[in-house]
Amino acid sequence: MTEAASAGGQGAWAQALGELAQRREAAKALGGAAAVDKHHAQGRLTIRERIEALVDTDSFNEVGTLTGAGRYEGGQLTGVTPAPYVMGLAHIEGRPVAIGGEDFTVRGGTSWSGDRKKGGQGGFVEDLAHHYRMPLVNLIDGAGGSVTSITRRGHSVFPGVHGF
Repeated sequence: MTEAASAGGQGAWAQALGELAQRREAAKALGGAAAVDKHHAQGRLTIRERIEALVDTDSFNEVGTLTGAGRYEGGQLTGVTPAPYVMGLAHIEGRPVAIGGEDFTVRGGTSWSGDRKKGGQGGFVEDLAHHYRMPLVNLIDGAGGSVTSITRRGHSVFPGVHGF
């Protein structure tokens, strides 16, 4: 491999790793500083704060952190709206649990238009709890469904009912 080809490959890797870092930062910021500040001003905690307050210290392992809708210009990621549902595995009083919940700072916690839900509407976290036979803790703080998502799917989602 030539030095130029190797450098080009490294540039592609650097760009991909940079996009992953940008997506991770957007996810951690939830709906952004202004939305989080407004949420706090109302005496409310974000979903990550609620999870951390409930589970054993440093036991939460988030799954699907990078899930969300990216915005691109000229092939470059310019922004990310993270999925409004945060989920993962943790321990409560030493017992393993699957845990997740909506974050109101991202689109009022309403469902998003991804093909696979992380949780709250028969999603991945529920499947984790079922598969690993562990309790499910679902923290609800959303404004409900999204008309846009219903229109796109052509139907509403009912918990426990998969596929139409």
